[in-house]
Parts: sequence; structure tokens; C-alpha cells
Amino acid sequence: MKKYIAYLLMAFMLFNCSDDDAPVNLAEVEILSVSEFVNNSIPVTSRIISQGEDAIQERGICWSTSANPTTSDNTAIDESAQPQYIVNASNLEVNTTYYIRAYAINSAGTSYSEQEEVSTHLPEVITVNITNITSNSIAIVGEVVNQGSTVVTERGISWSTTPNPTIEGSYMAEGNGEGAYIVNIDDLEQNQIYYIRAYAINSIGISYGNEIEFNSNLPVVNTTAITNISDVLVESGGEVIDEGGTAVIAKGICWSTTPNPTIDNSITNDGAGIGEYTSNITGVTVNTNYYVRAYATNSSGTMYGNEIEFNTNLPEVNTAAITNITGISAESGGEVTNEGGASVTAKGICWSTTPNPTITDNATNDGDGIGTFTSTLTGLIENETYYVRAYATNNIGTAYSDEVEFVSNACSSANITAEAIILSTQQEVDDFNYSSVGSLIIENTSSITDLSPLSCLTSIEVYLRIINNSNLTSLTGLENLQEIGWGITIENNPVLTSINLENVVSITNNVSFVYIEDFPMTLSIKNNTNLITVSMPSLSGGLGDAEIEDCVNLTTIELPLTGGGLGFDLRNLPSLVNLNIDNLTNIGAATINGNAIGGMSISNTGLVNLDAFVSFERSSRYFSITNNQQLQNIDGLSNALIRTEGLNVSGNPLLTNLNGLASATTLNESSLGISNNASLTNIDGVSNFLGGSLYTVYISNNDSLANVDVMSALGGCTYGGVTVENNNVLTDLCGLTNYANALINNNDMYGPCILNLSGNAYNPSPQDIVDGNCSQ
Repeated sequence: MKKYIAYLLMAFMLFNCSDDDAPVNLAEVEILSVSEFVNNSIPVTSRIISQGEDAIQERGICWSTSANPTTSDNTAIDESAQPQYIVNASNLEVNTTYYIRAYAINSAGTSYSEQEEVSTHLPEVITVNITNITSNSIAIVGEVVNQGSTVVTERGISWSTTPNPTIEGSYMAEGNGEGAYIVNIDDLEQNQIYYIRAYAINSIGISYGNEIEFNSNLPVVNTTAITNISDVLVESGGEVIDEGGTAVIAKGICWSTTPNPTIDNSITNDGAGIGEYTSNITGVTVNTNYYVRAYATNSSGTMYGNEIEFNTNLPEVNTAAITNITGISAESGGEVTNEGGASVTAKGICWSTTPNPTITDNATNDGDGIGTFTSTLTGLIENETYYVRAYATNNIGTAYSDEVEFVSNACSSANITAEAIILSTQQEVDDFNYSSVGSLIIENTSSITDLSPLSCLTSIEVYLRIINNSNLTSLTGLENLQEIGWGITIENNPVLTSINLENVVSITNNVSFVYIEDFPMTLSIKNNTNLITVSMPSLSGGLGDAEIEDCVNLTTIELPLTGGGLGFDLRNLPSLVNLNIDNLTNIGAATINGNAIGGMSISNTGLVNLDAFVSFERSSRYFSITNNQQLQNIDGLSNALIRTEGLNVSGNPLLTNLNGLASATTLNESSLGISNNASLTNIDGVSNFLGGSLYTVYISNNDSLANVDVMSALGGCTYGGVTVENNNVLTDLCGLTNYANALINNNDMYGPCILNLSGNAYNPSPQDIVDGNCSQ
């Protein structure tokens, strides 16, 4: 009942709302134009666009020095009844920014137009200086630095014999707009003090610059041009052309590092009276700007001549690139881009075997003046590091460019051959002069100890072989090698400690393989018993078949490959703890006659984990993790799609689970081996693998394994059968229920059923397992 009454009440209220209660719209108003500032007022033209739904009660404009003015600020009301109206924003001040809005008021309230911003800024003008002084005339420099709110329509100079001159007195106009200008004032009276100001006029009004005082009773003096600039002294001087009202008692020059120097700064005193004189500026500092004026003093005061600016700057010079480098010479040069404070009298390059060479070292002289020049360095010693700088000399001193470093070598004359080069003696190594060879073979020697003469070699078309060199300790000399066409074999070098091929960047596949396509390089590093590091940090691309084996002291491998290869085997590397193959993506992607080949083996290393395989995606044919005494987890393989015919995890005493193999699957008829992993408690990570096409499964001698629940993933019998033996604590074999049932019912989906259970803590028969007696 209560709800019914409420509904009736709401309906009554809804149908009894009249039009008189509807909201009234505000008026709409806009500003059409804002005129120029005149007599402290600005006329503003506005228009009523719409009066809304009620009559306009008041309209006008409002203004303020703050944005978005309202009728609470300054207002001007329009009394006309026309849609368009003009009222003045009045009593405005100069050099001020105002905001103006039109407004209209009806019964709904007050509406405003968009605001207009106007300013009343006068020009900014400065009186710069007095110049070209004679006995009865001067020139005044003025400058309009800012036109203010509107353009400057007139500018000029005003002067008077009383302070603060205006254009109500003597003045002379000179142009309009922004910038510097000069006004000449003639017919000056002697023995008179004049006050001078620049002025500028825009539509807002007139503004005046700073006031300069000129005494026509003072001497008239000019400054002589600067000559012979050096780091010791600079020559200048002046000329007194009129002594003024009384005799000149002192004359000379004054100078400073700031404009408009006076006799309160550094000066010379070069006599008295009228006439020319010479002055020496001393104590200058290199790379400094100076301002100089002549002066002359009589009993009325001191007058200054025109200001001259000079600098004691050294030249500016750049070094050209070093080119055409040989063992005994090279070419360079440079460019003088600025002569500095005086003309360049010599330029060239200087060089030395120690940094920061000067012209007291080896140097060329390649002319004078500004511009580019070419230089030749001669008398170099081969394979030395040289430091080079361009230089330029003026009277002030010698300036040097930034330093360039290079090594003299004969590689520019190195030969290219497609033949295989065999080096058997140190002398043959010393005589090597090739930048590119077909193959390079260094093997079965005891005399070769130093490969540094091979430093010009950058490219090998086929392969690099370094084998059985009993006294070779380093591969220094191959650091400039960049490109290898097929492969690298470095084996049986008993005192070799590092393999650092830091600039090998690409494998170009110059050689066609008989069976294997798209795998351009084979890397074989074996049985180098004292080898500690293998580093190829710039290598990109993939590998054909990489094998690093039997290097018992090897601790670090850096092969940041991009791509993959046929095979990747790490075997018998018990000291290996640092492995960088972060970009390796796949192994075993090649085929022979449609069959996958290749794979990966990680055997007998010192690795604690397989985190280096973080980018690894795919492996084929075989995948083996065996006899890694420090390996604790293989989670680094968790992103890998391992499709393999053989998965073997054996002899890893600290490994506890196989979770990193969760994505592993079978390829063709595959086998699984898990054995001799003393700490292994969980093999669930091979679930996907067990669900594929299997040939045989072998699980043995895993001393901590208590169940084989993962075996429930088997889909049926396997060709080679299932063997689970000698797992000392294994008591739960219920995971084999499906397999035992297939055996009893002769389900040979994948082959004949064979199940071998022996040497485990519990060894039930297939019937026991099917009957539920599968665990103890």
C-alpha cells in the first residue's frame, strides 16, 4: 500500500510541472574587436549573439590585470539597445597587461565572452654611446631593443643643456622600428654641458633611454687601430684633434676586459697637448677579449675616444682523419677554422709516440692562414702507437687540436689469396703478409710461440686450424680476424691459456656442405689442457657443430650466438662455471634425407645450473645432461621446446628434479634414460616426453627416487620396453598401472610390452600392479 501511494505522488508531481519552472538560458556575447590604446583608454566592440530566453538586463565589458575578469572587477556598461555596442576600457596604465571580456546579464545570470589579452607597453630604448666627436659635432648611437605592445613609428635623439631632455626641446628623428640607429648633432656650443637621451614612440606613447652627459669643453680624441697583437704587448694609440677649452695635460689609452674602460682601469700616459701618439698595451692574458679607448684630459675633465675591441685568442684548428697508414708513413692534415687574435703564420701536424705532441716533436709546416691543409707523417716505426695533433701558430702562440691515435702497420699492403696458408715455423709466421686467405693452418709445431705478426688478417674463406702446437700460449695476433667461412678447430695445444677471437663477427658460408645445409660453421675446441677462457664476444649467427671438450681447466665460455646450429656439446669440462650463450636459440635443426640430426650434450662440467640457456628454444636428435657433479637444477631449460630422439639425464649427484624438461617431447622413436642421480626425488618434468612415441625407458640407480607416478603418462607398450631397477628407496610403482595393464592385455599400440622391475625397494609383478598392490 505504501509503495502504491508513493507512485501516485511521483506521477502527480511529474504531470503538474509547468513551463514556468523550466530553466532560463544565459545570453551569449562576443568581442568583435579591440582598438588601440589612446588617452589611457581602449575602445572595445562587442555583440550580443543571443539574449537567451529572457530580456538582457545589463551588458558591457569588464577588465582586470588577472585572467578571466568578472563584473566584480573594472566594468564599463553600455546603455544602448543595439545588438552591437562599443564601450571603453578606461583609466588604464602604461606598461601593463590587461584581460578584457564582454558580459551580458539576464534573469538566468551573467555570461561572458572569450577573454582578450591586451598590453600597454611602451618601447624599450637605450642611449648607447657618443662617437665621432669633433670640435662642434657628435654622433649619438641609440637602440630600440623592444618595440613594446605596438610597432615603433618614430625613434631618435633628444638633447638639452638641462637634464632629462624631451622632444619638447631639441630632438632629431631617425627612422622607425627595432634596432640601432645613429643621429648626428651639429653646431654645438663650446664650454657647454649637454644632456642626451634616445627616444622611441609607439601608439601607447613615448619612452626615453638612459641619459648621457657630454661636455663640449673637453678635448676631442680618436682611438688608433690595434696592431701587432702578441702575448707580450699590443700596439695602439690615439690622436687629440681638439684640446677643448683648455690645454690637454695628459693623453694615452685605457683598456679593460669589460666595455667602456676609463682611466680608472689600466692606462698608458703618452704625453700632453694636441696630435698623434703611440701606446703599448702590456700584461695581456692569452685567449681574452679586451676593450680599448684613447683618452685626453684637460682642466675640465677627461674625454674618451671611440672604443675598439680586440682579443688575444689563439687559433682554432682541427685534425683530419689518419689515412693511408703503412709501417713507415701515414697521411693526415687539418683545418684552421679561426685565426684567433692575429694572423696564422704556420700550420701543420705534430706527432710523437707519447701523448700530447707539440711542435718541438716531429712536425710539418703546411703553410699559413685559415683553411684546410694536408700533411704526411714520415719516418714511422712499424707497429708503434702514434699520437697526432694539428697545430696553428699566430703571434700570440700555438694552438693544438684534439689528439688522434693510430698504430703504424703494413696492413695496407697486405696480400689476398684464396689458397690455404700453412705455417710451420716462427719465421713463416713473422713473414706472413695477408689480410685474407683461403684457410690458415698452424699445426704440429714446437717452434711457433708468437702469432702477433698475423695482425693484418681479417678474413678466412674456409677454416682456421690450430692443432698440436706444443709451445703456443696465446692467439694474440688474430684479434683483427672478423670473418670465417666454415669453421674453427683448436685442439691439443697444451700450454694455450686463452682463446680470444674478439672481433669475429660473422660466418659467411663461403663453403658448400655436402650433407648439411644452412649451418655455416663448425667449432671444435678440444684437449687444450691449460685453456682457461674461450671468448668470441662479437660472434653473430649460428654454428654448424660446436664441440668444446676435454679442457679440464676451462672456467669461462663466452659465445653470445644469435641463432643455433647442428650440435652443441660441452664435455669433460670439470672447471667450467661461467657460461654465456644467452642468445643460443636452437640446436639440431638440420636434416639429412629428411631425418633430424645433431643435438646437445652437457657432460662433466662444473656448472651449478643451466641458466645460460635462458633463450634456448629447440633441440633435436639427442639431448644429454650427464656427470655434472655440481649441477643442482636445470630450470634454465624451462622455455625450451626439446624434441629429441634421446633424452638422457644421468650421473648428476646434486640434481633434485627435472622440472626444466617440462616442454620436452619425443621425435620419432625416442628413448629416455634417467640414472645415477643420487638426489633426484621428482621426475615429473618428463611427463610430456612420456606421452609421445617411445622406444625404451630406463630408470635406474636414483637413490632418492620414491615413486614413478609420472609413468602414468605412457600411452601403451614401447618397442624396447620399460626398465626400472636399482632405485634403493623406490616403493611406489603405481604410475606403471596403465603400462602393466597394456602388457597383460597385449596392447601393443607402440610395440611389444616389456617391463623389467628389479633391485628396487619394491618390485611387484605386472599383475600385482594391476591388482592395486603397486606400492608398499
